[in-house]
Amino acid sequence: MFGELLVAYKNKLFLTVTGRNDWVSTLPKKNRSFFYPSVSLAYDIRDLIDKDSEILSFGKLRASWAEVGKGPSFGQVGHYFVADGDFPFGGAGGYRASTQLGDTDMIPESNQSYEIGADFRFLNNRIRLDYSYYKTRIENQIFTVGTAYSTGLSGIVRNAGDFQTFGHELSLSGDIIKNEKFKWETVLNWSTNEGEVLSLPEDIESLVFADSGFAGVTSEIRDGDKMGTLYGYKWLYENGERYIGSDGLPRVNLDERVKVGNAFPDFIASISNNFSFNDFSLNLLLEWKKGGDLYDSGRRNSIRNGILKVTEFRDVNTVLDGVMDDGNGGFITNTQEVLIDQNYYRSSTRYNRASEILVQDASWVKLRTIGLTYNIKKSVLDKIKISNLSISANANNILLWTPFEGYDPEGSQYSAGSNVYGFTGLSTPISESYSLGIKLGF
Repeated sequence: MFGELLVAYKNKLFLTVTGRNDWVSTLPKKNRSFFYPSVSLAYDIRDLIDKDSEILSFGKLRASWAEVGKGPSFGQVGHYFVADGDFPFGGAGGYRASTQLGDTDMIPESNQSYEIGADFRFLNNRIRLDYSYYKTRIENQIFTVGTAYSTGLSGIVRNAGDFQTFGHELSLSGDIIKNEKFKWETVLNWSTNEGEVLSLPEDIESLVFADSGFAGVTSEIRDGDKMGTLYGYKWLYENGERYIGSDGLPRVNLDERVKVGNAFPDFIASISNNFSFNDFSLNLLLEWKKGGDLYDSGRRNSIRNGILKVTEFRDVNTVLDGVMDDGNGGFITNTQEVLIDQNYYRSSTRYNRASEILVQDASWVKLRTIGLTYNIKKSVLDKIKISNLSISANANNILLWTPFEGYDPEGSQYSAGSNVYGFTGLSTPISESYSLGIKLGF
């Protein structure tokens, strides 16, 4: 059931109010009905300024608040039977009890968000500026939570915490040059997105979305964490210096997992340039992601097998950076010479489980798109009775600059919507692509 109220005052102030009630059959019967409203307000500010101004040609302020409810997918409440091609025997089709149990007291997720923004245009719409700030709070989010193996279950689906995300979005565009023969338009975009855990249920210490296994890196959140946090093992440090043991090698501290990075970037920015000259048009899109850490699932095995450049430094004697015991309870600069051989790179207690090796900065700058289009002149098309004809050539992802050692760090080994951030290495890399096209209209 849905209702909407639209109010406009003097074509300057606009108010929209909505209300919606859903009944979701995938929830327990007692919790199937939920209501969520929204309200938005926009105001045209041109009456507040000089109407004859040649600087500001348009201005609008806006604000909105909305609440959205969400239920679980089918089969996530209670205990269901699922199809199993190997049950009961020999590939015969059958059904077995699911290893996943859903909380029979589950309630819908509540997603409450607000946004404020402004839209300004200057110099007869030649320069355009749009800005938004948003904040979203998610209460009673539905997750699959791990449980003890002794229960015979792989996980329990339940409401498992409150979270919030917030960020900025800014767009600045302008017509740099604009005349009958030549046009140059530039668009700049910049955005941030952060998230944090507001609370978890008392009986849940953490939510683990992905676990690398023996390497020790997890995509995990605990109470008060930022979304996208990565946990793992680090080398042992003393007074901020890497500790070197009596064998001349560092130690990986396997006593506990600690925060080793965050997959969320500091910001994402892009610049797009579109050029038009007579019948030709050229577009270029450059993108920049600053910050964000990644665990490369294939890196540890590649190090163990000696196929990465970092392992070329071997079969040599060296003194590793760090501090060692001075014999009196203190620490001094390490002076022990040690042979670096293949065993060093294969050691999980000395090297290849250290997150300093496995987790990397995944910043990047890439030339996302370059495209050229030629539109056949109308005088030519009239002779062959075609209304429009264009020929285009495009290239995507052809240049990449990144400190990340591995393939394109933009990729993820988990699909969108999985809640897993910061894992790569076991998926098909993002590829370069080239295309030629013809667009024909009659």
